[in-house]
Amino acid sequence: MSNAHEGYSEKFREATAAVDYERFYTPGTADHAIWTHERKILTDLLARYRKNWPTCDYLDFACGTGRVIEFMESRMTTSRGIDTSSEMLRLAAPKLQRSELICTDITKSDVPEGKYDLITAFRFLLNAEPSLRVAVIKALAARLKNAESMLVLTNHGNPFSYKGAMWPIHRTRQLLFGPQPFGNYLTHKQIKHLLEESGLHIVERFGCGIISPRLFKAAPSVADSIERRFGGGKVARAIGVNQIYVVSKTSS
Repeated sequence: MSNAHEGYSEKFREATAAVDYERFYTPGTADHAIWTHERKILTDLLARYRKNWPTCDYLDFACGTGRVIEFMESRMTTSRGIDTSSEMLRLAAPKLQRSELICTDITKSDVPEGKYDLITAFRFLLNAEPSLRVAVIKALAARLKNAESMLVLTNHGNPFSYKGAMWPIHRTRQLLFGPQPFGNYLTHKQIKHLLEESGLHIVERFGCGIISPRLFKAAPSVADSIERRFGGGKVARAIGVNQIYVVSKTSS
């Protein structure tokens, strides 16, 4: 892999890093509560748009240990997961019944391995280097079949969420030590610009993750109740740490 793309793509290639990532979604954590809302958003999305895809060829990009593709595969006609980490794919494989897993770098291929009606890309953009973000979004746009096809991606660094309180500390670290694979932020404006550069536009946007992980630990039942009440609504779209974008190709 080229130096410009090495940092984030290399992060999860070690077995210990892959196992640590798997622990993020332990029941009772803030990440698990966010995933509960993400599943509902995905289910509702399929209910609204599935009529556009008589058959649905699906790709989960940066599928990691299989969280999203495991949930989606039974709902799809064909299901494929792609990741650059063989260790992540090794953990994903036992969870899946009918999905194909490929270890590859889609930014290096001029010819897409397939075209898809639906693509998901969860928890990738935020900590990827700017040049890698651009390369990946363009590569994913090239894999959408047509104007009816959709890409669902997430930004888990909304600066207007509780995470924004740590911005001065994270910014200081970046100034002192350079880009870091944590403590990053992406605004809605930045996401919109990135998508437009790749010939994509936003169809819908959702939010979830109102409560910080620390408050979840202190009062899990109260925090979970708040997430269930406001997750996915206007409040979460404004201040939820996790932003979910549904996008498609811009009409020419």
